[in-house]
Amino acid sequence: MIVAPPGFNFTENCLVNAGQTSTVNPALKSCTQEGNVAGRAYARLKTVTRLSGTLQFVTIRITTPDSNPSQRSWYVRACNAPCPPMESKGGWLGWGEDPVGVSVRQMIGAAVMYPGIPSIAGQMAFRFTTSEKLEAGGVLRVGYPTSMEINCAGSYLYKVSLIGGVQCTNRIKEGYFDLKLTRPLPPGQQAFAVTSTCPSAVDNNYFYIVVRSAAGQVQDAAMSIPGMRIQHGLALAALELIWGTAEPKRSTAVSLGIELLAELPLKDPPIMSEILVDLPEDFSQQVLKSSHVETLAEPLPKRSGGWLDVANPGRLRLLLDENAVQNLGVGKYRFQFPIRVPAAMPKYNVWTMTICGPADTNVSCSGPNDPRALVSFPMSGFKMGQNHPSSINNQQTASACQVRLPVAWLVSSLLLLLASRPA
Repeated sequence: MIVAPPGFNFTENCLVNAGQTSTVNPALKSCTQEGNVAGRAYARLKTVTRLSGTLQFVTIRITTPDSNPSQRSWYVRACNAPCPPMESKGGWLGWGEDPVGVSVRQMIGAAVMYPGIPSIAGQMAFRFTTSEKLEAGGVLRVGYPTSMEINCAGSYLYKVSLIGGVQCTNRIKEGYFDLKLTRPLPPGQQAFAVTSTCPSAVDNNYFYIVVRSAAGQVQDAAMSIPGMRIQHGLALAALELIWGTAEPKRSTAVSLGIELLAELPLKDPPIMSEILVDLPEDFSQQVLKSSHVETLAEPLPKRSGGWLDVANPGRLRLLLDENAVQNLGVGKYRFQFPIRVPAAMPKYNVWTMTICGPADTNVSCSGPNDPRALVSFPMSGFKMGQNHPSSINNQQTASACQVRLPVAWLVSSLLLLLASRPA
């Protein structure tokens, strides 16, 4: 009898390799799931004949829990048929314990990010690192809280690092969706995004990612991935990420921003103190002076005494006037700044814009996991050589803003000269 730790179980026919002794090969003829004892599953292994030596090379098939249990010991008990009940203390030939057991290894770097604002749709980005190659036809299964609304059909799915055709099947009632891949998935870091809408509250706010082969075999998994908290009183959405021509090791411009969809609460509104824009790995912002950050829509209230922090090349940090921002009007607030495109696109090609609340000290907000973070917006990035359809229009708008003042000044000067000429 093999007794597993809590949470582990056995398949119906659990014998994989029958093992051997110095005189018997094979040594076992069956392995069957029997039941539970003291909250632990156990299986019965039947021998071909009486054992008289060391039994070795036995392999049985088990199912693992989501995470390592607090009690990890496995037990074995041996008896002559008929065996006494498992609860019995007598009638057993002997028993043994393995206190180390089987370690459940979670998939490395698995995380999820999304704006936790009720009833407002946004991108939900996933990242993970696989240890094995997934052949064509494999499936990524993602579990999510059933109270959330997930859309992964057509343009609502962002492949990011996934290549080839990707077909999404969303099982809303069961709380998971499958991404079936037509191309192999190499080992290493991977990322993709879907569209999500959060409810006012989420019970059991955890996700999971399971990598399955075309035959349904689990190759890797990460369970109990914590979700983002829900932010009330801030009807905020991210404006679309827009970029210029993306060429390797060349400079271009990107624009993004926020849209306030409803007025802030009159009493105790969430105070937006900082806006952090984290660029994907190997990208860098090229802001050398404040005029390089251009306003393309309504201006955000800037903090006096210094409103821009560009010390980190991988981050742009805008500091807001905490008093004025409490009266921020409904509207779109878009800004643009120059960046440098890397030689190759990173696997986690996701831009992140985080809105942070006020600080008790002068310590800057560190990003989405900072306690001051009110909401974070992930935005899937662009491909090398790709142009955004709106990039030309935005660049023309920005250029028009730059030349409008000089033209007006020239016209005014000409009129003044004409008026001052003697009749």
